[in-house]
Amino acid sequence: MSGAKRSPVSALWHAATRAIHPLAAALQAQTTPRAYLPFVPRSLCPGQVLANGDFEQGAEGRHQYTTGTGYKAHDLIGSDAGGFQPYLGHYGARLGGYEGTWDVLTRTVSIPAGGRLSYWWQMHTYETTIFHDNLQVDLLTIEGEIVAHLAGHGIEGQEGIWQQDVVDVSAHAGRTLVLRFHAYNDNYYFSWFDLDQVCLQPSTAQPAGREPASPLPFTAEPAMPGTPKTEPDSLVISLADADVTCRGEDAANSAGYGVAPAGAAKTVTNRARPTCC
Repeated sequence: MSGAKRSPVSALWHAATRAIHPLAAALQAQTTPRAYLPFVPRSLCPGQVLANGDFEQGAEGRHQYTTGTGYKAHDLIGSDAGGFQPYLGHYGARLGGYEGTWDVLTRTVSIPAGGRLSYWWQMHTYETTIFHDNLQVDLLTIEGEIVAHLAGHGIEGQEGIWQQDVVDVSAHAGRTLVLRFHAYNDNYYFSWFDLDQVCLQPSTAQPAGREPASPLPFTAEPAMPGTPKTEPDSLVISLADADVTCRGEDAANSAGYGVAPAGAAKTVTNRARPTCC
C-alpha cells in the first residue's frame, strides 16, 4: 500500500537487493565474452628505404656537424628527455638554436624508382626580421657537389607548427647521393628547426595520413655545373673544410658573408642582409 511503512525485514531485504544489483551487473559485464583485435600501427612511411628515418636509433646512419664551439657546441639529434621536440616517438633532430652557427645533417641515400622524399619540420625563432635564418635541403654527390636544391624555409611562417614537405626526386632514381639538411643563423638572435620522420619511398606508396599532393609542394631543382643560383637565403656549405660561400652575386657584394676561414665559425660583421644571400 502506498505510503505504508515497510517492516524491518522488508526494509532490510529492499536495501540488500539495491546493493546487490550494481554488483550483479558488474559481474555480468566481466563475464560477457569479448573479442580483442591486435593493434597494428599504420606506418607513416610505407616502402621506406631509409634506415632510422624516424631518428629513434639516434644518430645512427647520419653525420652531424656544427660550427658551434664552446657553449655553442651542441648535438643535432637527441631525445625529448634532452629537450628535443620530435614529431613522433622520442627522438628527433634540431638544427640551429645558436647565433652565428651552421648546423649540417647528412646521410647517404639510394634513390628508388619514382623516388619521393618527405619529412616533417617546424620552426621557432627569436629573430625580429626575416631573411636572416633559414633551413635548406639539398642532394649532393658523394664528392660534395650540389645535384639539386630540394627546399628552403625561412622564419616568416608560423612558429611551432609541424609541416610536411613532399619532394619528387624521381629524376635521380638509381643514384647514390647525399641528402643534406642544413640551417644557418646569423650573429643576432637565433632560430631553430625541428626535423623528424624523414621518409624516402617509391612514388607508388603514399605516406599515411596525408592526401596525395598534386602538384608536389617542391620539385627538385637541378643545379647546373658552373651556374650560380640566385634564390634568396641559399648557402653552399662544404663538409670537408666548413668553408661557407654565398651563392648568387659576386663575393664583393657579400658584405662579410663570404668565405669563412677553414675550421672556424663564421663571423658575420654586417647585420643587414647582403644582396647575394
